[in-house]
Amino acid sequence: MRGLIGAGYQGPVGVLGTDPWVARTLLADRYRRDRVFLVGDAAHLNPPWGGHGFNTCVGDAANIGWKPAAVLQGWGGAGLLDSYEAERRPVAEEIIISSALQDKLLAPSFADPALIGDVAQADRRRAETAVALQAKSGEFHSEGLVLGQHCASAPAIVADGTAIPPDTPHSYHGSAFPGARLPHTWLTDGRSLYDALGDGLTLLPV
Repeated sequence: MRGLIGAGYQGPVGVLGTDPWVARTLLADRYRRDRVFLVGDAAHLNPPWGGHGFNTCVGDAANIGWKPAAVLQGWGGAGLLDSYEAERRPVAEEIIISSALQDKLLAPSFADPALIGDVAQADRRRAETAVALQAKSGEFHSEGLVLGQHCASAPAIVADGTAIPPDTPHSYHGSAFPGARLPHTWLTDGRSLYDALGDGLTLLPV
């Protein structure tokens, strides 16, 4: 503590309290019971490696946010509510597995004095470290995991006969496949496609 304070501080140091933290990999058995729906951290806990926690919570909210409204307004059947778990739980499971895999090598694993030691030894160690970092590429390159999610087998999705998009967690490839995220594009008038979507259902002509 004195070293962190700096300036040669030699005064008293005491610990007033601690807040232990443990990385969790938890997934609820089900996301719904009657009129209760689990969203975000109540439904899943994943390690922070890759930074997917907030994205997953927002994805849950975006998925379930409109479905009760559709049922209450009369244009969505009761079965629509069951699609929430079918669409979101597999996403959380994949993200938990991906994040947990990064636990094998954390930052301290790469803080090796040998990296800047004897030239021959340092060169060999740096080459080994580069290989190890490549194994952690999923922590830093995961656009496909975040944006390429789809729910092709969910009950509310009607297939159009096209091939299911391949699973490419490291890279994102936009797809118009039913149940996939609507790919973004800029319209000719400079607006975002998302800004042109209505409050309800939106028909996009091809």
